[in-house]
Amino acid sequence: MSRRASGSRAPTCRRRARPATRASTRAPTGCCAPRARRPGQPGELVASAGLALSRHDFRGALALARRARAARPRALAAYPALVDALVELGRFGAAERALQRLVDAKPTLAGYARVSYLRELRGELDGAAAAMRRAVTAAGPARESVAAVQSLLGGLELARGRPRAARAAQRAALAAVPGYPAAEAGLARLDAAGGDLLGAIRRWRALAVRLPLPEYVLALARRSSRRGTARPRAATWS
Repeated sequence: MSRRASGSRAPTCRRRARPATRASTRAPTGCCAPRARRPGQPGELVASAGLALSRHDFRGALALARRARAARPRALAAYPALVDALVELGRFGAAERALQRLVDAKPTLAGYARVSYLRELRGELDGAAAAMRRAVTAAGPARESVAAVQSLLGGLELARGRPRAARAAQRAALAAVPGYPAAEAGLARLDAAGGDLLGAIRRWRALAVRLPLPEYVLALARRSSRRGTARPRAATWS
C-alpha cells in the first residue's frame, strides 16, 4: 500500500481487542518533551499527553489529547497519544475509530505501527505483521525509526513461527542502527528459540553489561540457569 491513502479505508480492527498483557509496542508519539510551559497551546498539550502516557497516567493523557484535538480539530498531531490512551484504558472501539481517522488522513509509521499493535492484541499476527511492514515502508530515512519498526517486525515474525524472516528483520534494524538494543535482544531470543543457548547467553550478557535493564539481566539469568552455568555476579551489573 502506498504512503498516500488509497480510495478504500485502511483497515484497523473490527472486533473488541483483548487487554494488553505485556509492555506496549507502540511507536513513539514524539512525546518525550518537557512539561508544557504554555498549557493551552496544542503542541504543548500533545507533549504533555505523551509525558502523561510515559507516567502511566492514561486518564490524564486522554484528557490532554482531547484538549489538543479540540484546539485544532483538523490537525492530526494529537491522534497518536489519543489512540494510545484509549487502548491503555481498554476503550478499544474508540481507539479503533480514532486510529482509522489517523490512517485515512495520513498513513504514516505512527498510524501503521498502532494498527499492527491493535491487530496483535486480538491475535491476528498475520495482519499485525502486514501492518508493521507498511510501517517499515513509511519510516523514511530516519534510522532510529527504521530500527524500531524492523525490530518490532522481527518480534512478530518470530511469534508467527518464521525465524528466518525474524532474523532478517532484526539484522535490518542493526544495519540501520548498529548495536540497537531491541534488535540485539531479538537475535538473542532467536538464538534461544533455535537451541543455541550459548549464543543467546553471549548476546544477553553483552546487552546486560551495556544496558543493565531488568529485562536483559533476567533473560541472561534464565538462559544461564537453563544451561547450568553460574549465576552472574551482582557486581557485573553495577
